[in-house]
Amino acid sequence: MTIKSYQGPSDGLTVMAAALAARAPAKTAAFSPLGGASHAGGPVPFYHLSLDNLQNDTALEQSVQTGWRYPVLGSSKAGLVDIRGEEGAKGASFGGLSHGIVTERFLEASALADKQLAGSAEEYEPRLLDVPALNFIALWLVGSRQHWFVPLLEGQPPGSASLQMLPTILPLLRSRAVLRVATGSGRPSTGPTN
Repeated sequence: MTIKSYQGPSDGLTVMAAALAARAPAKTAAFSPLGGASHAGGPVPFYHLSLDNLQNDTALEQSVQTGWRYPVLGSSKAGLVDIRGEEGAKGASFGGLSHGIVTERFLEASALADKQLAGSAEEYEPRLLDVPALNFIALWLVGSRQHWFVPLLEGQPPGSASLQMLPTILPLLRSRAVLRVATGSGRPSTGPTN
């Protein structure tokens, strides 16, 4: 398997480094949110899928890229840094740093995909797919012939189920949307910040 790499915003790494440094000055790096010096991976596009588009056959094509997530490994924790900006363009902005179950599962999902698709000749474009109203996020591998999805928050509590690679995701998302409405939680907001 070949993984497509991205440049991300041309100043994305600089913006990320400045934001992390501001949160953990050199003299207190051991107490930073990620525990010590950090090492960044390449940017992964972050896509938001609206509930309004779930019923469309082209739902995935209608998902909207809302930013980039840079995996960052500290000495004791891993994190995902949210950087907003266009591919190859300047003007990136720092959106936040998260660590915890989503980050851990993202790294595990990446390792699973690497193992499962090791023999594939296809090139895959890694993405993160987010449907916040359904508490759903997945590693999304886009190939020319096949897409793969690895949901990160399956199980109760979220993230407790074994990771699985799925060849399709829309039926699962549609059934969850129907269940959400049927249980009386109403129609949730579909903005990228919900």
